[in-house]
Amino acid sequence: MLQCAVSGCPSSGPITLATAPSRYLAVDTNSVYWITSGAIVKCAIGGCGGNVTTVVTSNTVSTQDPILAVDATSIYWLNGATLMKIAK
Repeated sequence: MLQCAVSGCPSSGPITLATAPSRYLAVDTNSVYWITSGAIVKCAIGGCGGNVTTVVTSNTVSTQDPILAVDATSIYWLNGATLMKIAK
């Protein structure tokens, strides 16, 4: 997962946020969140040196058709038909 400014990447190239690909992303003013196998992880905008932070680890995080969203105070995701929420 790579990051560049909307105006384009710097000459040094994009910032690598993570090497594990994910289609399920959510972004707030400080971090990028995504779903991996059984977890929700985050990386600071601007990079985290490849050292992501695990936010949620449990069997409630499904990689089958997940939905992920964030607001100022919480992280939301679907576990089947159940909406899950945890404070940031």
